[in-house]
Amino acid sequence: TTNTPTLTHILQIFITLCTYIQEEGVDMILYAAEQYSEESGTKPFQEIINFINLSEINVKINSISLLNC
Repeated sequence: TTNTPTLTHILQIFITLCTYIQEEGVDMILYAAEQYSEESGTKPFQEIINFINLSEINVKINSISLLNC
């Protein structure tokens, strides 16, 4: 099961990191995703992707904002 409030906050943190510290923020997120992927045996960002697919429209819009960073 996913924890919707937690994943929503994680998405907001991603947007903040990418917006304010730009390349370093993106690098930090990618590194963390790769490390988690290796440890958990999942694809990078898979839990967040699943969450976005099942979410309300505002989460999908925020996700698009993240892609624009």
